[in-house]
Amino acid sequence: MKIKKYIPDAGGGFRGGLYKNEIGLSSQQGRITFLHELNRAEVSHWLQMILAPFFYILNSGVES
Repeated sequence: MKIKKYIPDAGGGFRGGLYKNEIGLSSQQGRITFLHELNRAEVSHWLQMILAPFFYILNSGVES
């Protein structure tokens, strides 16, 4: 894929994380690892969306 080099990948920035090009989707273990990483990312994004309204309510700004 030509645009793949432009997509940021922070997988190596976490303890135990992997860069996407190191997973190796051609093997069964690589596909399992990919699914685990995909699920971890989805859970973190959903948690951010669930908590966002609370941050909005609690940080409504400074009144003058």
